[in-house]
Amino acid sequence: MALAQLPSTSNRLSFFKSTLFWLICSSVAISHGVEKPAKPHYHMVNVSSLLPKPYCTGHTKGSSVGSRKMVVTSKRGPCSQIPRTKEISAYEESLLEDENRVRSLNNKRASNVYSKAAGSGSRVQTSDPILLGGEYLTTIGLGTPKVDYQVIIDTGSDYTWVRCKPCSKSCKSENLLFDPSKSSTYLNGSCKPNTVNGAFDMNYLDKTYSRGYWGCDKLSLEPSDVFERFQFGCGLTTDGGAGNFANGAGVLGLGRGDLSLVSQTASKFAKTFSYCLPKTSSSLGHIDFGDRARSATSSSGLKFTNLIEPPQNIPRRYNRSSLYFLELLGISVAGSRLDVSPTIFTSVGTVIDSGTVITYLPPSAYTALSKNFKQSMADYPPAPSQEKLDTCYDVTGYGSIQLPEITLHFGGATDVSLNPSGIVWIAKKNPYIWCLGFAANKKSDDLTIIGNNQQRELDILYDIDAGKIGFGTKPCGH
Repeated sequence: MALAQLPSTSNRLSFFKSTLFWLICSSVAISHGVEKPAKPHYHMVNVSSLLPKPYCTGHTKGSSVGSRKMVVTSKRGPCSQIPRTKEISAYEESLLEDENRVRSLNNKRASNVYSKAAGSGSRVQTSDPILLGGEYLTTIGLGTPKVDYQVIIDTGSDYTWVRCKPCSKSCKSENLLFDPSKSSTYLNGSCKPNTVNGAFDMNYLDKTYSRGYWGCDKLSLEPSDVFERFQFGCGLTTDGGAGNFANGAGVLGLGRGDLSLVSQTASKFAKTFSYCLPKTSSSLGHIDFGDRARSATSSSGLKFTNLIEPPQNIPRRYNRSSLYFLELLGISVAGSRLDVSPTIFTSVGTVIDSGTVITYLPPSAYTALSKNFKQSMADYPPAPSQEKLDTCYDVTGYGSIQLPEITLHFGGATDVSLNPSGIVWIAKKNPYIWCLGFAANKKSDDLTIIGNNQQRELDILYDIDAGKIGFGTKPCGH
């Protein structure tokens, strides 16, 4: 309505005030990134879309996912079936565990711990010198009749183990204990030739441990995926320290060693698996094996890069480590490649790890990344550092923000653009404080570690026999 058509002075004044208020709000909205179109090499991100909900948001979408049994949940979110037993913020807890795990991964590449398994007559590796991080869990079935257990997914270790009866330490949840006497298919000791037997002793570098004995039983992943003689550790005494093994039943070892789930199921799955880590702690992901893994990622437009041997400076006897090494060559922010030599990454080695949360870079690479990210986020108010994360912003009051793209450049001309959920780390105490989800290693010769935060919403396919890993180009679970 034209201003001249208003019948009275009071109406004119009212109209003027409402129009002025609308113009002010529009100006604020535009300045907060609501109305502006996304700039090239930026994501326009709805702030609320990355905030975790206090309730589980349901299953991931997609073909056949509704019937999928192997759902992946965050141990810190409402989708987990395991109650938290101590009051500590998820944010503080995960970064504390992360620092210890990174230290142990760097020790793992330079040392192996061996012990003599009782009755085996030979030296076998029954300890894994790594801190168990354990951000994500899935469900497996063991025994006859089958009983389901929630276990931590760990690509950084080989051995699968569960808490067992009669447990004498850290036995808080009776329903999480495997009872060998109740399974008609359980076999004590080794059921595979030339493998471990007798004592089971997993010692992690943060002084947590699980001790017991080796056993074999039926493993059920899906109704059609059942393995009659799966070897695993039966933990009678466990000490999970601060993390208490995520209050889960045990660990699902997805490393490259001979006793990992990947190797023990190779006859059917051909050492192939994939996963989609959830967008937030209140949503769900999934994990798949064999042909199902290939099918689940077939529409993701996978880009492959080779699995490689560890760098030359790592002793040759450790080259068959359980860790997955990739050739990271560089990083781009908002379409501009960091001025960092590829040798900064290749000289120390890069691993992809499901148990480490944020991504750890050589100090010089992180300095360059942080500098470029700050330049790209100059429109937003900075926030105080959050623990070890020092590149943070306050997005309070913003409906949406423009987040610069971050791309990881791997060997084979494989460029992986991270999803917005994989770029930032959101503080638990104040979910409107968003930090760059990367940190600097303490030493220049520490491993570069691609953490699970950067893997969110990426379909990732591990094809070990083919010696490659594929990354999806579309957000998974949509």
